[in-house]
Amino acid sequence: MNYKLWTASLISGIALIYGASKLNSRQLTLIAIGALPSTIVAHIVADTRITKSERKNYDVLLKLQEELTDCQSLQKSTEANLNKAVNNEALLKSELSKLKNQYSSLVTDADNLTEELNKQLGEYRYELGQKNIRLNEVIGQLGINDAENSELKNQIEILQTEIEVWIDTFNSKLSNETKSAVDKVKITLISQLFNDFKAIGLRHESGIKELKQWTEIVSQRLNDKTTVMMSVTDSYVDNLDSLNHQRLEELTIANERINSLIGQIRLLEIQIDGDLVEPQYFDASYDINAQIGNAIAKEFFKVTQIPLVVKGFLVKPDGAIDIGYGYARNNKPETIVNTLKQLSNQLTKSLGIYKITTVKKLEITDCIQLTFRREPAIKDDDIKSLVGTPEEFINYVVNHPIRYRLIANPGQGKTPSLAVMVSEILKAGCKKGNVSRGKKVDNTLVTVSYPGVESSLKDTDYPLDLFLKYGNETAANKSFGDAINDWKFRKQYPNYADKFFKLWIWEELDNTLDSATDALDSSEKLKKILKQGGHSNIGFIVSGQSVMTKQIKGFTNDDRALFTEIIIGISKIRKYIATYGSKAANIQRLLNNLDDIEEYIDAKNSKITDEARLLRLALVMDDRSPKLYFLPNLDCAVFDSKEVEITENTAKVMRESLMSGTTDIEAISIGLTSSDTIPFTTIQALPTSDINASCPHCGSSKLTLQSDRRYYCLDCKKRMASSKVIYKSI
Repeated sequence: MNYKLWTASLISGIALIYGASKLNSRQLTLIAIGALPSTIVAHIVADTRITKSERKNYDVLLKLQEELTDCQSLQKSTEANLNKAVNNEALLKSELSKLKNQYSSLVTDADNLTEELNKQLGEYRYELGQKNIRLNEVIGQLGINDAENSELKNQIEILQTEIEVWIDTFNSKLSNETKSAVDKVKITLISQLFNDFKAIGLRHESGIKELKQWTEIVSQRLNDKTTVMMSVTDSYVDNLDSLNHQRLEELTIANERINSLIGQIRLLEIQIDGDLVEPQYFDASYDINAQIGNAIAKEFFKVTQIPLVVKGFLVKPDGAIDIGYGYARNNKPETIVNTLKQLSNQLTKSLGIYKITTVKKLEITDCIQLTFRREPAIKDDDIKSLVGTPEEFINYVVNHPIRYRLIANPGQGKTPSLAVMVSEILKAGCKKGNVSRGKKVDNTLVTVSYPGVESSLKDTDYPLDLFLKYGNETAANKSFGDAINDWKFRKQYPNYADKFFKLWIWEELDNTLDSATDALDSSEKLKKILKQGGHSNIGFIVSGQSVMTKQIKGFTNDDRALFTEIIIGISKIRKYIATYGSKAANIQRLLNNLDDIEEYIDAKNSKITDEARLLRLALVMDDRSPKLYFLPNLDCAVFDSKEVEITENTAKVMRESLMSGTTDIEAISIGLTSSDTIPFTTIQALPTSDINASCPHCGSSKLTLQSDRRYYCLDCKKRMASSKVIYKSI
């Protein structure tokens, strides 16, 4: 730097010192910068850049320390996993200790590098301080005029540009060198870790292979030993089973000998005491009853080893036989009585007798009384005087007012008996006014209501299906209103009522009224028919399970007088008599005979295989006196479907004629005397101009007549009797 430059610098410094008070802050700054030598400015800028680089290097060192910390954590986790895998804690600790020393060495190198950089920075700062001192000295000696100030600024700008380029180059080289050094440290560290872990893994794998080989050898030896032990065990078990079996046989023989000896000792003791050892029989060479008594004692001893003494027998007037048995003093009579009761069925079957009725201990003596019957108490000749025959039952039904109520439990033959009653009533015909001595009515119409038939699995082949019109609850409830309308029509047209007797049948009446929306209204309609319908040639039969009339909705016990009640089944008869008990002598005699009658029925039914032909008992509560009858079986119910259909269609023709205003009743009545006069096809054709036959299920008029005289609906695919067909006006 020449003299002029130093002079200019000195002048500038003097101007700065003496003229600072007249210049603003911006001017002062420019003058100060212009007054500084280029080398000083370069040092100032370099010092600032070095400080920033130092901070970056310090951040890099912090990240390096964090990575080292992470590596140490990874090392500890790896150390724990390897310790568990190879069970060689000492070896892993040694290896990890070496790795820790290497990490410490790297940390030490990093610390040394940091110290060296700090030292260089300190030297730069010291040199910069010295140059600042020198600058101040120069400023005190030199000054710069205004003309030279512009040239100095240009030089300063050039110097600043060179300084910035130099600083960027320095920082780049410093950053690259630092990054390269850090990368080398990372690569070296990771390579060492990988190699160390790989070596440890190889040692671990080798140890596992050796352990596996050793395990296979041990397993093979154990299998060999197990095979030997199993063989020895099987042989031992076989021998043990053989010994146990032999021992059990010996014990069984020994127990049998002991029991035999005990029995002999017991017999000897009994004989010494003079007590009973074996059964003692009655001299039965002359009487079959005594022989049966001996056989009972023999069979009893065979089963229980309890000896009995046959004391004697007595034949009672009713045919029962009493046998007296003595017993040993060491046997309790209560035990003998209970055992005989338990074996009564077995003894009855083995000896071919009818029944052992009673077994008891007599109070006045040490004797057990057994009563049996060789045959039922009531014989065929005797039963006729107690119970009426099925034919007599039918004769009673057809010759008395048709106002019956059948009471029975399910499965006791209520529906079969009802079918036979309807069949016989149609054969015999009904009486005018529904009285016993009335004139026979020419024709009988039957309508059946059975609300459970469509859902019943028991009545899949319902015997009264030919007359069934109301087959569900809704239809059954409607039947009461239809009955009222029919009664009113009969009162309006007595000639029609005189030609056609109407028989209404309500099966399960109690259930029908229970399901009615207005049970009281329905029961009032029904009672009106029951009380007054007979005057218009209306009869009825109802059935149900309720014994008491008041259990039917809308009825009271006083309404029993509306019916002739028929109770089916001995259990139901007993319940009925218990409910409406009577002290009349005939009722008491009837109750006394029921047990014997039940025995007779059971004996007869035990030999019958056809359930339709089983004997069934019924009690008819006649106004004069109760009567017992055997019921006819289902085979007796026979219906002529063609005649029934002709009669029903003829009645429809007459009804339509009367309703249309025809007064020539005699002309209509001609066809009622002979089925040939008005054949079926002609009767059916008469109303076609005004009336159509319709299906009762779906209302369709697409019906076809089949060979069995039934109709088939083409829409709902159901078959029905002609009595079920509904006729509608076109």
